[in-house]
Amino acid sequence: MRRGSARIPQRRRVFLACEGESEQSYGALLSRLINARHARTHLDIVLVQPGGGDPLAIVEQAIRLLNLRARRFGTYTSRAVLLDTDKLGLTPGRDKQIESLADRHSLDLIWQSPCHEALLLRHLRAPNRTV
Repeated sequence: MRRGSARIPQRRRVFLACEGESEQSYGALLSRLINARHARTHLDIVLVQPGGGDPLAIVEQAIRLLNLRARRFGTYTSRAVLLDTDKLGLTPGRDKQIESLADRHSLDLIWQSPCHEALLLRHLRAPNRTV
C-alpha cells in the first residue's frame, strides 16, 4: 500500500532589484541568511542595469524585469528595489514620478541613505571600530 507522498510547500518568491553589484552581493548575503533559517522563501535578486544612478530609470528598468520574470517564472509575494539617495533631488521632475510608478506596480522602494556602501559600513561594523 502506497502512502501519500509528503508535499513540499511552494517557496514564496521575493523580487529584489539592485542598483549595483554591491547591492546584489548584499542581496545574496540576505538570501543565505534566509535559507540558513528556513527554506520557505526564495529571494530573486536582479541587477538593474543600465541605470546610471538615476532613481527613476532604475525603477522603470526594475518594473520591466519584474514583469518579464513574473511572466516567465511565476508571481512574487513581495517586490522591492534598493535605491541610493545620493542622486535624489538632482532632477526633481523625474523624482516626483518614482513613488506613483512604484505604487502602481506594488514595488516597495528601499532608500539607502546616503548610499549602499555607507550602509554596509554601518551594518557590517569591524569589531574594534566606531562609526
